[in-house]
Amino acid sequence: MCRIVGWVHKEKEPLFFVEALCLTRYLAREGKLPPKAQEPPEGELRHGDGIGYAIYTGKDFRIDRRGKDEWYDPQFWMQAMDLRGYAGIFHTRRATDKSKVGRDHAHPIVLKDDQGVFLAVVHNGSVRYGDLHDNQTDTQRWIEEVLGNSVQREQVADPNAILRRITQWVQGSGISFTSLTSLWLTEHWLLALRYLPNDAPEDYSNYYTLYYAEEKHACKIASEVPPWEEERKIWKPLSNREYCLIQWTEPGKDIQCQTGQLP
Repeated sequence: MCRIVGWVHKEKEPLFFVEALCLTRYLAREGKLPPKAQEPPEGELRHGDGIGYAIYTGKDFRIDRRGKDEWYDPQFWMQAMDLRGYAGIFHTRRATDKSKVGRDHAHPIVLKDDQGVFLAVVHNGSVRYGDLHDNQTDTQRWIEEVLGNSVQREQVADPNAILRRITQWVQGSGISFTSLTSLWLTEHWLLALRYLPNDAPEDYSNYYTLYYAEEKHACKIASEVPPWEEERKIWKPLSNREYCLIQWTEPGKDIQCQTGQLP
């Protein structure tokens, strides 16, 4: 139960992610509350149980995650504002299990090998496992089950492979969930997926939303449309089981943005 943001720059030179970070910070404070949730105590954020990002610089990934007690850490925000890159995903968390709000529980979830990080994932939703390990979150286990314990870099080079694995997990796991809405980032593409159960109640559909916008300088993804009025008209909603795939041949070049629908 979180808010997620994705950004792909179309410029030849790497750029700062100030706008994406400002939107993430806004959604932490003002974003929609989950169904049946109450306002947090005064002074707390609606989605302030963790914060994190993954930014692709054109050469490698820069990852940072913080728990609830570190959400306002000025070092985190100064470093994030100073980073330049071509693509990034951002996550501000509202934990399902309030005992798991440390740095180890924050998003993004990353996969890496001896060459470094090759996949980063952020998720908005709950997967209803009944037997999680003491320090494990539902998202961590879900990604392990979708990808397998020994997934290799080449196995996730194709975004369609991710979509197939998610579909297979839904069909074969028998595990209920509120939403599998998520962003998946590699060095060549960003995949945004909105996925709710077929019988999701209306309040779920109103909360687990995902929007995309394509502009001259960037392709953007967010849980909610930004509040600044001049931008609202360019954002389009993803329907249930619809995805938005943003691909590039080289960082900042030949950016392709397309949508599709899962069965």
